[in-house]
Amino acid sequence: MILGLPWLQQHNPDINWENCTLQWRQHPWKQKRFQELVNLMYEDNHPIEINDMSYLEPTGQDFEEINFKTSASIFLDQQFKAKQQDDPKKAVPPEYHDFLKVFNKKASERYPPPHSWDHKIETRPFFSPISMKSYQLLLKEEQELKAFLKENPEKGYIKLSKSPMVSPFFFVAKKDGKL
Repeated sequence: MILGLPWLQQHNPDINWENCTLQWRQHPWKQKRFQELVNLMYEDNHPIEINDMSYLEPTGQDFEEINFKTSASIFLDQQFKAKQQDDPKKAVPPEYHDFLKVFNKKASERYPPPHSWDHKIETRPFFSPISMKSYQLLLKEEQELKAFLKENPEKGYIKLSKSPMVSPFFFVAKKDGKL
């Protein structure tokens, strides 16, 4: 669903991003109505072609129309997760079958072939590298870094550098909590 910033500012709901729920602060019945609309997206008899839903909400003596737009990506993500153990051809729409290899973990773990634009970065003759840690790592981050540096040369993702200096890096937490 796409809810614009003006709508979110006006209604100011409590959003739980982990559970994918939206709770209304003033009118508890609104959450039920919203959840009913969300559930419509995931029922087998309501395909993703439902791209406009609206309902009238009483606000005092007037009615306010709230429009919802479903996202095909949300629906497809749910469908793919449900069928992930099955054949990807069943989970992926036919028009995307040319890209099935991106859903295959083994096939996606390869480095692109070398190209003419791959090159060495030359430093200036008077360059003097600075040896220092840019910031401290947590124990978990350090362990993950060591695992990354062991695993990725084996896959061919990274190569031993001959550079006298390296760039810092940072971790981005994944949905499952891993680094």
